[in-house]
Amino acid sequence: MHTSPAARRAVAGGIGVLVTGVVAAPQAAALLPGPLTVALAVAAGLAIPSSRLLARRILWHGAILAGVVPALWWVDLPLGSVGRAGLLLAVALGGLAAWLAWDGVGALMVRARRLLPELHVVDLLPLGAALASAWFLAGWLRVSTGAQALAALVPGWDHSAHFGMVRALRLTGATADAVPAPPGETWQFASYPQGYHAGVATLMEAMTGARPADLGTELVTYLRATSVLLIGAAVLVAAGLCAIPALRRRPAIATPVAAFAVAALVVGPGAMSFAHGFVNFVVAAALTACVPLVVVGMPRVTLPVPLAALGGLLVAVAHGWALLLVMALPMAAVAALPVARSRWRADRRTWWACGAVAAATAAGLLAAARILLVHDVDAVLILPGGVLGPEMGALVLVVASALGLALWGATRSTTRTTWSAVGPAAGLVAAAAVALLQLRAGGELSYYFWKLMIGVELVSVVVLGIAVARTARPAPATRSRAARTRVAVASLVLAAGATQVFGVAGDGSEIFPVPDFKLPHAEAALAAAEVASAAGTPTVVLTPPAEHALNPLSAQQWHLGLAGRWTAQANALAADTLVTDAGGGVELVAAARAVLAQPGVQVVAPPEAAAMLRSDLPDELAARVLTW
Repeated sequence: MHTSPAARRAVAGGIGVLVTGVVAAPQAAALLPGPLTVALAVAAGLAIPSSRLLARRILWHGAILAGVVPALWWVDLPLGSVGRAGLLLAVALGGLAAWLAWDGVGALMVRARRLLPELHVVDLLPLGAALASAWFLAGWLRVSTGAQALAALVPGWDHSAHFGMVRALRLTGATADAVPAPPGETWQFASYPQGYHAGVATLMEAMTGARPADLGTELVTYLRATSVLLIGAAVLVAAGLCAIPALRRRPAIATPVAAFAVAALVVGPGAMSFAHGFVNFVVAAALTACVPLVVVGMPRVTLPVPLAALGGLLVAVAHGWALLLVMALPMAAVAALPVARSRWRADRRTWWACGAVAAATAAGLLAAARILLVHDVDAVLILPGGVLGPEMGALVLVVASALGLALWGATRSTTRTTWSAVGPAAGLVAAAAVALLQLRAGGELSYYFWKLMIGVELVSVVVLGIAVARTARPAPATRSRAARTRVAVASLVLAAGATQVFGVAGDGSEIFPVPDFKLPHAEAALAAAEVASAAGTPTVVLTPPAEHALNPLSAQQWHLGLAGRWTAQANALAADTLVTDAGGGVELVAAARAVLAQPGVQVVAPPEAAAMLRSDLPDELAARVLTW
């Protein structure tokens, strides 16, 4: 019995809806374990038949996901315990089911075979990137208690702010600019794009559920999720390089090229910045480096999936660390080169799809601009801040090599590979402009200059890999087994050497440590935050100075982040009432009086300090001193 195409597609749509509901139901009941959720999500992402090449699927789907996830947190969606992660998984599996049934039972097996990508030797490299990155991040991935997680994070100053934003997302369900603040207050990070934090929060939902857990579990999950995102960024870069046809034909060249790019992220300047708390910047830099990887593989502009990947990368960078757009946008524009009518040829349906992608990308970029344009850009760019600058020798070598090799042999038939050099070049010009602004304002190079230069280096590593791919030629078919073995061994040795170019050896424990001597103070910070959360009112933590204690200002910021109530007013009050070493700040009792002078604010202090404060303060103030 023959059925009409409309009937078949109606049935396929019904199957898709049914599968979506079946997948969502156990998540709504919190029955689907976190590891299984993550495994299903990875399998679904790899099965979507956008390309026959596995590496290209990883690149495209990861890039699209990076752009979609931030948009899911712009409003508080009534998803309950399903969460954004559950929604994405259910829709992906439901969509795959509908696609399989789209042409009826007769075409089912043909379509099912398309779910499995073609596998080549180079497709092992993204897996190798994941395993190697996990090895270097093992210290953070093995953390099992909240105190250990906090001890691992406190050395990086900005970790408190990033955890605070993720914590707020988990508690409120939307970004700070879309959530009303407590009466008379404003959220500290309402003007900070939170695309990276949306990604962490979504991954945490997949790991432990959409409902926030206790603080200790949240810290452990957050640390693991940030680690997984860095691993994912490394996999995305490795897959993008392995998708280049020239490198697919030469695995011996692809291996050291991919190893060098991954090393830059997980043991080189990327890892150093990541460990110091610049997590959103490092992931945004990796996504910026993926822009030319998408562009060089676009034979036409009017290809909806790679165009969506390109748009996803731009939106993710804008909501991750927007200054990197100075490189991402010019490299994305290279997709239009060379200018030829054949590269824009498409039917009407494809044009509609490409138009929808362009509109969605523009909306994402405008959303980031709306958040950022409340700032005085010149004033922001001259802000001071602690940042570990790049190793200048490695920086100059990598950037010069990338620009030189990309431009080598440029002729009238200049390729998109040559034009990928526009990214690092634009980054250098922008960095020079920032340097000039900073020198005129304060007389020294500072925070945004050095971070932008690290971004230029990370992008240059990938541009260098693209340029190397252009020089690769197919391997001779007549090589003997012994010759192939020698080439393979040489490739592996070069790959191992590439991981040490940035001067880091070992298992990563020096970059991603969990300092034991911080554990008692981390446990106290967690206890204080639990008390503050139970109080339900604004609180300030006051802790007497002690050896190996958290920096006083860092401790206050962690308290605000852990309590999930980081407003501009609470931040100012905490900064004004620091208790530091003798002679370096206000005394404990005076600080408590200053805090308690604010209506409705309470003090949290360790048991001994709380007893002392209660004995020295009037009864009406002593009643507002909390402890654990």
